[in-house]
Amino acid sequence: MKKMILSMAVALAFALMALPALASDKNLKSEVLAVWNKYNKCYETGDLQGMMSTLSSDPVSIGTGPGEFWVGLKANEESLGKTLGDVKGVRMDFTKVEVGGKGDVAWMAAECFAQVELKDKVIRTPARLSTVFLRENGQWKIHQCHLSVPTADLPYHPAGK
Repeated sequence: MKKMILSMAVALAFALMALPALASDKNLKSEVLAVWNKYNKCYETGDLQGMMSTLSSDPVSIGTGPGEFWVGLKANEESLGKTLGDVKGVRMDFTKVEVGGKGDVAWMAAECFAQVELKDKVIRTPARLSTVFLRENGQWKIHQCHLSVPTADLPYHPAGK
């Protein structure tokens, strides 16, 4: 119980620290969304190398399913490659998005609809996305990404499998 209360307090503290930064940089939102849109477009078209070019030097990705936790470029590339092998296309349309940042760190929280075209069916599901971006060598890169979808119908690839 103490751990849960402490976790909630830390999360609230981070949320409160983010409030002033949400409107601090007029270009930040467009710059961060440009990176995300490139990643998303590459996902739609199956361009693995394009997706990888949007990631930081040591990315972390988290999915919905058990074991969906990938750390590092190699693990992310393997996971994305397997996912692209399972799907014909993926598209995410934002219904709500918030972007903030400070210095060389930015974040995005979004609600969206994910449309996943599998080999035998198309799934359209609501999803939530949280992403942390780092500015590396003057360019925004996706450093941490967590996508959560409320369905068991999508294929997943646990880390190390």
